[in-house]
Amino acid sequence: MSYCLNPSCSKPQNPNNAKFCSTCGSRLLLGDRYRALRLISQGGIGRTFLAVDEQQAHKPQCVLKQFPLQNQGTNNTKQATESFRQEAVRLQELGQHPQIPQFLAYFAPNSQVGLGAIPTVVQTYIEGQSLAEQLEAEGAFSETQIRQVLTQLLPVLHFVHSRQVIHRDINPNNIICRTKRGEQLVLVDFSTAKFTSKTALAKTGTIIGSAAYAAQEQLMGKAVASSDLYSLGITCIHLLTQIHPFDLFNSLEGVWVWQDYLTQPVSDELRHILNKMLASAVKYRYQSATEVLQDLDPAGNLATFAQPIPPVANIAPKSIIPTWQCISTLTEHVSSINSLAFAPDGKTLVSGSADKTIKLWNLEKAGGRRQEAGGKKQEAGSRRQEAGGRRQEVGGRRQEAGGRRQEVGGRKQEAGGRRQEGRKVTTQAFSGGLFPSSCASLQFTLSGHLSL
Repeated sequence: MSYCLNPSCSKPQNPNNAKFCSTCGSRLLLGDRYRALRLISQGGIGRTFLAVDEQQAHKPQCVLKQFPLQNQGTNNTKQATESFRQEAVRLQELGQHPQIPQFLAYFAPNSQVGLGAIPTVVQTYIEGQSLAEQLEAEGAFSETQIRQVLTQLLPVLHFVHSRQVIHRDINPNNIICRTKRGEQLVLVDFSTAKFTSKTALAKTGTIIGSAAYAAQEQLMGKAVASSDLYSLGITCIHLLTQIHPFDLFNSLEGVWVWQDYLTQPVSDELRHILNKMLASAVKYRYQSATEVLQDLDPAGNLATFAQPIPPVANIAPKSIIPTWQCISTLTEHVSSINSLAFAPDGKTLVSGSADKTIKLWNLEKAGGRRQEAGGKKQEAGSRRQEAGGRRQEVGGRRQEAGGRRQEVGGRKQEAGGRRQEGRKVTTQAFSGGLFPSSCASLQFTLSGHLSL
């Protein structure tokens, strides 16, 4: 089954190998590579699809996340595109952590025909069971299991927060366990993540995330790093009691009553840690993941942040933002280039621009120009060497001429001395052919313009 990515499509289901939607005509392969199989979730922040990478032989599964742009217009779209690009770069950096899905690719607005207004990111698909599914299947967690959750996720939050990012949607559904024994937890769904700065923290942002797990300041659009710690604390008491968070808070007295619903006893130490994570006022809450870990393990026996779980094998190409070198520049378009494609034979390049034109480029011709330019550079180098040899020859002649001048000067001094002595002087005349004292330098300049 192929699923159409057009949000306006009335019948998005299509046959497996279809290239275009039979209902709306939209392309079914994102970037001629990623095919959506089914819709996983959707909401105010966009839609999430399970997909496959058809450019790889084993067609590994991946996740597509769409983020519809609001208030579209020329200026708004440009700003949103740049903002999305910056967030994509940040998500790629986060994906380097082994407990966060790897970031594979992103498609900025206007880069896909028919889907140009929908920015989309591609991430690895994490197989496993969410903590919500585990809770439903196995019942309430024990203290040992909760400590395991905390010791695995707190280093991940430290990594995320140190890169000026707030997740904003930590809950049992967004924590995936790769193994049945819960030995490797992965924090997923950074679609609601906030990329912080001094300016951003001073502004009221979007109210986003799961309300039952969100801190009060986050519900007011003022999420901070400790808001994630609050959400993790709520997740823990939900797992301990198997009761929805809304039912664990006494709104009349303004206190948490989760301890009244425990099915198994927990230590006073864990009670203290969870209650501090759940403090309503930010100033009374833990300010960092490091502080929680210190209380969780005063002896410092837990693994450090520098010892993450080994990463799993990559299923996709390396960084979408690789180190590159500019060979030539497409200069014929009058606006930005939004899309590029190579012909199957690799000899022709097609470029599409915001100036509403499409141009074809002969890559073989461009390669010939590069070789020609390289030949001219070698020829110029040979000429420079020849000129250098001529300069050395001229310099030798100057030295020879200087020696002759010194010889003439010595003889003049000798003749002058004889005159002073009153002796009859026989003047000897000397003549010699002197080379010019200067020689015009030889210069060779290679100039040219190389473009496709």
